[in-house]
Amino acid sequence: MEKELNRNTSPILTIEVKNTVETPEMQEEALWYAIQSEYHARRIVTGILSGVERLDKQVVAVVYYKSYRVIIPASEMMLGLNKDAHYGDMLLRQEKIIGNMLGAEIDFVIQGIDLDTKSIVASRRAAMLRKRQTFYLDPDKNGEYLIYEGRLVQARVVAAAEKVIRVEVF
Repeated sequence: MEKELNRNTSPILTIEVKNTVETPEMQEEALWYAIQSEYHARRIVTGILSGVERLDKQVVAVVYYKSYRVIIPASEMMLGLNKDAHYGDMLLRQEKIIGNMLGAEIDFVIQGIDLDTKSIVASRRAAMLRKRQTFYLDPDKNGEYLIYEGRLVQARVVAAAEKVIRVEVF
């Protein structure tokens, strides 16, 4: 029985000398470990906005990152909606804005993970505030801000509609 167990846990023998093959399980374990590392380090990561859903009377954005589904509540998307403005149904307005952003590359910070279900919750707000600090508020070595009037900067288009375009300038 001991030899049989060792055979099942031995690495896969490859046709190339001293080479190894990763099983899908090994690859998934490595991806999950990388996600946990990014969560603990609070790194800014980037994914493609792939969907918008309503969950329990709130709107969430769905991003796929390293083949894992990441949920970002609309309150953490930093949509810039004024709560006092009369948009009609706020949830519908959030859905519409996030819907216009589908396919956009967005930055976020992983805020929580569930080890049992491998669920991930993130915040776009945290990533944007950190980038704003870096690019708008922290001066360079000459004491100048990185972004100033008249400077050419690269922008990321995150949404386009008939009358509105949303861009991020970082």
